[in-house]
Amino acid sequence: MTLSSMKASLRAYERKVFTGAKALAGAGAVAVVATWQQQLAELDTTRDQFIAATGENELVSGAYQHISGSLDGLSAVIGSGDKEAIMAAAMQFYASLTEAHSAFGELVPLSLRGEDTVQPETLMRLSGILGSALGLS
Repeated sequence: MTLSSMKASLRAYERKVFTGAKALAGAGAVAVVATWQQQLAELDTTRDQFIAATGENELVSGAYQHISGSLDGLSAVIGSGDKEAIMAAAMQFYASLTEAHSAFGELVPLSLRGEDTVQPETLMRLSGILGSALGLS
């Protein structure tokens, strides 16, 4: 797998999370988070290949642990029904995901990655979508 295709796998996961975030407000929230956990686990091979290709074990492993921990935090609050806690945990998870994506992107030569960065307005849009779905805005 090339660095570009590894980066594309990470970006695809990020898009799945973004497009599925609205479901966190519904009865299927637990299933959505479980799906994201499964999809993240399926990226283990990509993580290992990224480490092998870049030699950045500490950075990549640390980022995956942070993403996983944030997702576990979201999973822990989903059942509580506390909309503000769900919102905070969801935003923390997505922020950890985008931060890792940006860090991994920097490991890919500019000629291969182009100007692929997560825009700050993406976080604001997610906050608006999720806040509206949860009835917080």
